[in-house]
Amino acid sequence: MEGIKDDTNLLNQVENIIYPCLLHSLTPEGLDSIDEGIKCISMLLYYNYEKQPISAALWRLFPQLLHVCAGEDGDMEGGYGFESVTQVIGALKCYVSRDPEGMCKQAYDSEKSNL
Repeated sequence: MEGIKDDTNLLNQVENIIYPCLLHSLTPEGLDSIDEGIKCISMLLYYNYEKQPISAALWRLFPQLLHVCAGEDGDMEGGYGFESVTQVIGALKCYVSRDPEGMCKQAYDSEKSNL
C-alpha cells in the first residue's frame, strides 16, 4: 500500500478488495493476522482519508477494533486481542485525526442506539 499511497482511486479499490480480510483479522479466528490487518487499516486511514470522510466500510471496523481489546460489555478480562492494544490505539488515533466529524457521528449513533 505504500507504493500506491498517493492514488486515492486505487486505495479505494484496494480497500474494497481487502475489506473481508481486514474484518476477518479482527475476529478470534483471524488472530494470526491481526497485526497485519490493523496495520492495513491504519495505512488506509492515514493515506486515503486526509481530504475525504472515512468510508462506511472502514467505520464498520471501528467497533470491532474496540471489541478486540475491550471484549463484551462487563468483560473484566478484556477482549481476545488485548496483546494488540498498542496497535489498536494507533488505528483509533487515525480515525479521530482523519475524520473528527465522523467520530462524533459514530459516538452519537452509538449512544442513540443504547437508549
